[in-house]
Amino acid sequence: MTRARPPAVGVGVDPVPRLHSPVAIECHIYPQRSEDFFARPDLDTLFTAGPPDLVFIDGLHTFPAVLGDLAGAEAISRADTIIVLHDTIPLDEPTQRPDQQHAFYTGDVWKLLPCLAEVRPDLQVFTVLAPPSGLTFIAGLDPTSTVLTDRHDELVERFGSLPFDPDAVLYGELVPNDWPTVRARLGG
Repeated sequence: MTRARPPAVGVGVDPVPRLHSPVAIECHIYPQRSEDFFARPDLDTLFTAGPPDLVFIDGLHTFPAVLGDLAGAEAISRADTIIVLHDTIPLDEPTQRPDQQHAFYTGDVWKLLPCLAEVRPDLQVFTVLAPPSGLTFIAGLDPTSTVLTDRHDELVERFGSLPFDPDAVLYGELVPNDWPTVRARLGG
C-alpha cells in the first residue's frame, strides 16, 4: 500500500496490521482474519468505488488459507481484476512446509498452482520469477464462480497432501522478472 498513488483506494486485511512507511492514498485497514473479512455481511458496502482492480494475497502461508483467500477475493472482484499471490516458489523442502521452520518460509502456497490448473483452467495464471519466492498473477476471474468455495475441503484434502518435488514445483507459465514483459503479459 505504501507504493500506491492517488486516486487509488487501499483496503488492507490483517489481524495484526503493521505499516512501516507513510501511505499516500485513502486507506482502510481491517484488523481481522481474512476469512472473517470475506464473511462480513456488509462486505459489498466496503467497496464504495466498486470492486478492486488489484488484490494482493500474502497471508498465512498455507494452502487451505490461500485457497480460501482466493475464493473470497474472486467473489468481490470483476472479470478484469488482477490477483497477485506471494510465495508461490519455495526455496527448498523446509521452507515450503506450512508450519514455519525458519525465519524465511513460503509455506505450501505453491500447491494452489496445480490445483487451479486442474479445477479452474478458465483462469489466466502466470508466475513471475521475482526473488526470493515468486509472484503469481491470476486474471480472467469469474465472481459468480463458487467452485473453490464449494470444493474447498475436497481440494484441501487432495492437493494438500501433494509431496514437495523440487524438480516439479514450478507449475504453469513462468515469466522473467522484467516489468515490460510482465506488462505485456497482462495485456498493457
